[in-house]
Amino acid sequence: MLALPLPAAAECAPAFVNGDVSVAITGVSIEDGGYVTGTAQLRLKNAADDPDANCSAVMRVSRVGAAIQPDFPSYILRAPGNSNIEILPEGAIGGSPRANIPVGHLATNGSGQAVSLQFRVPTEWGIAAGNFAEQLMFSLYDVTGARRDQSVVHVTIAIPAAVSVRLAGAVRDNAGAARIDLGVLSPRKENRSSPFAARILSTTAYSVSFLSANGGRLRSDAGRSEIPYKLYFDGRLATLAGSPVFSRPTHTGASGDVKPMLIVVPPTTADAGRYSDRLTMMVSAI
Repeated sequence: MLALPLPAAAECAPAFVNGDVSVAITGVSIEDGGYVTGTAQLRLKNAADDPDANCSAVMRVSRVGAAIQPDFPSYILRAPGNSNIEILPEGAIGGSPRANIPVGHLATNGSGQAVSLQFRVPTEWGIAAGNFAEQLMFSLYDVTGARRDQSVVHVTIAIPAAVSVRLAGAVRDNAGAARIDLGVLSPRKENRSSPFAARILSTTAYSVSFLSANGGRLRSDAGRSEIPYKLYFDGRLATLAGSPVFSRPTHTGASGDVKPMLIVVPPTTADAGRYSDRLTMMVSAI
């Protein structure tokens, strides 16, 4: 009986071609339904001396370090073959189907095969401003489940300080300014505005101030008479000279802060006519 040796199976040795890579996510705009994407690219090849044209592998990703920064923005990591990759904790060996990034037909050429990574960061209100950084470890496994190589991706995300204020319960005029109609003023009782409120959204701590064009007085169109009034913000009497009347030490949630507002005009016997003031509300990131 003649025994013939079986041909040796071609070796598959998946490896990263490039070293550590970085992705910086900047140019963020905060808006309802907003998002920003950043991309990075890993290059892989079959490093075997006797290459197999059908060499394939699986990548898995885990965080470097047990904890991430407080308020670190959430993101979705995508790659070909997996549109929502599960990022494993540090030191994880096994995975799940969601953790696998399949890579097939690795060649042996020097530049290797590119695998594109996409980081999709929601940039809606509710996130915190700051510069955030973390490291992701990409591990490369062959078809037997043996880990063959590793590469680190450095991720940085810059979220800007941003604020927005929206008034509810007020009618907008042609110029886009909110208009509060106080109706007919009375000489016998104080006049109160209909309820209205400010919804404030911020990625950081903020302050609120008000500035009256007429120093806290309603001025007649003829300019001869003035009527003092009071503005209450979140139940507090507000100064109208541009100094802060309220501050919050942290960013807001996705729904923002809703602050009731009220204008009160005392009984008045001023000359007949139309009276008005222009009040500027300033919300500033701090």
